[in-house]
Amino acid sequence: MKGLLLIGGFGTRLRPLTLSCSKPCIEFCNKQVLLYQIEALHRVGVVRIVLAVGKVPQDLADNVQEWRERYSIDIVFSIEHEPLGTAGPLALAQPLLNEDLPGEEHPDLVFMFNSDVLCTFPLSDLLSFHTSHGGEGTIMGHSVEDPSRFGVIIHEADGHISSFVEKPQTFVGREINAGLYLLNRSVARRVPDGVRTSIEREVFPAMARDGALYCAPLEGFWMDVGKPDDFISGGRIMLNHLHSTGELQPAQIDGVEVIGHIAVSPSATVAAGCRIGPNVTIGPGCIVGPSVRLSDTVLLKGVSVAQGGVVQGSIVGWGGAIGAWGRVEGSVLGEGVTVADDVVVTNCKVLPNVELKAKVSDKVILC
Repeated sequence: MKGLLLIGGFGTRLRPLTLSCSKPCIEFCNKQVLLYQIEALHRVGVVRIVLAVGKVPQDLADNVQEWRERYSIDIVFSIEHEPLGTAGPLALAQPLLNEDLPGEEHPDLVFMFNSDVLCTFPLSDLLSFHTSHGGEGTIMGHSVEDPSRFGVIIHEADGHISSFVEKPQTFVGREINAGLYLLNRSVARRVPDGVRTSIEREVFPAMARDGALYCAPLEGFWMDVGKPDDFISGGRIMLNHLHSTGELQPAQIDGVEVIGHIAVSPSATVAAGCRIGPNVTIGPGCIVGPSVRLSDTVLLKGVSVAQGGVVQGSIVGWGGAIGAWGRVEGSVLGEGVTVADDVVVTNCKVLPNVELKAKVSDKVILC
């Protein structure tokens, strides 16, 4: 089998982080976002992964080279010179997807994911269901409490999809498109070459009318981590999942009060007297000083928080520094941002390499 991952644009929703790092390479619970999907595809036997991109950033190219070697899997780029929507990349990548490769058990099948989506990735179950029903495509559907913000899938008991309802104002169901698909290669013939096309609004409804599309339930957690708020709240879900599967052991740090689940890189140091958690990720090389308080927070690689610092509901970019008794709440700090001693930062987005010397709130700070 092969995989097609829709990486697309410039990650504008995750700025200022994506001003320094391409979205797929940002660490989520100390692992690059895209790597979760690549590992899931590798486990189910995919032999080639096509990354649909508008351009190839250098950090993504470097990581892909390392991942190719680590997993012995073919990872290639399909470059859109102009935006092609969510279906156009499938047509553009046909030469890469149609090539039969050694070791393929199901050469006619393509997994297709939106790259912001993280979940339990039950791809073996998806494969079994897809090959059993004989249709042309399978969408994974996930049940949510408030489906009014999404497109709802209407399907029969056997999974056969009859229609879609976009952002319903009256209740029609809870199952939404989770952004994970298993498709026959023939689906690409439904997409016009070189034309911006939506797979959700144009291709899938046509397949449903033809009786060729099915829905498989996605149990467990599901998240889109394309925005800072979702990145933080999704961390809580992912940390809970990693602890439940034994992939992340409970953190035990001498003299530190740990609340709930946290992830701490082995190369990070945390001083005594701190209270860490819940939902905290501390990246490689971070230095957390004494009496620091962290909750619902991500410290990316190389961040330092000096004595008495408090960071809540925030993301601190690579190499950032929070001064003694500094406080950061509800904010996203780009790479290399420094917060001076005793300074309070609330509800801000701060571009890279800015030095904050005075209290600030509710702003986007450019320089």
